[in-house]
Amino acid sequence: MEKLLAAINQPIDSEIVRSIIHEFHLESSPGVDLSDVGLEQEFYLSSVQNGIRIRYFADNTVKIIDLFSEGTDGFHQYPRKLIEGLDFDSTRKEVLQVMGAPTKSGQPGRTPFGDHGAWDLVLSSGSVALWSMQA
Repeated sequence: MEKLLAAINQPIDSEIVRSIIHEFHLESSPGVDLSDVGLEQEFYLSSVQNGIRIRYFADNTVKIIDLFSEGTDGFHQYPRKLIEGLDFDSTRKEVLQVMGAPTKSGQPGRTPFGDHGAWDLVLSSGSVALWSMQA
């Protein structure tokens, strides 16, 4: 997990990001283009099998690393340990006990990607984000 955290805000061609690409067999894809609604084009380096996706924008700097639970967005579950003893079965209460109060929360709704449940965003150290999606 430390390696993934260290890759945040690093160029995609940095040694640490290249090692993650190799380790998890990440493949490049164009990602989501929402420029028509004023958002930047996203680019992805991902592995469905390993449940991981790196997101970056035109500046080629890693901004977000998604770790997936089984079946989320068609991904298999990320096979390694998460931070602070959390796992994909952790409850909202457990997540907030470890990470602290949410920076932002939202109710169930709809985005351009489809329906979603309630959610929390917890920011830590200014660059690490943990999303807790609730059913």
